[in-house]
Amino acid sequence: MRLATYLMVALLSLSACKKAVQKHEEDLLLQLIVSSQWVVNKYKIDTSDVASMFTHYRFQFKKDYTVDAINDGVVDNTGTWSGSVTTKTISSNFPNPNPALSLLNGTWHVTDSGLDYVEATQVVNSKNHFLRLVKK
Repeated sequence: MRLATYLMVALLSLSACKKAVQKHEEDLLLQLIVSSQWVVNKYKIDTSDVASMFTHYRFQFKKDYTVDAINDGVVDNTGTWSGSVTTKTISSNFPNPNPALSLLNGTWHVTDSGLDYVEATQVVNSKNHFLRLVKK
């Protein structure tokens, strides 16, 4: 009986440690995302390069999970965002978006990332979308 109790306590402790580590990872990710502005470095729909639609945009992600789309220095639209370390996804939603910002809406699957970039994909209407954001 004692062994079962010890094992149960050990498993609960391990679970609590895993959650603490995950929370720490999410806090670090949040700090990394909000610490500077981001620009669209690449955007492809299947093989078509549409990155030029974002030439004048910078994106400022905020701790309150809003994101400003800044076009030529002026906030053009404010949307919401969320991210998950566990599922390796990031989602964004700009209300009443123009054609460029509408391309960013949805849930993106992060395929690669570093301290100053993130690459992600999503499928929309059977078309593969590829996005690369870099810090500025």
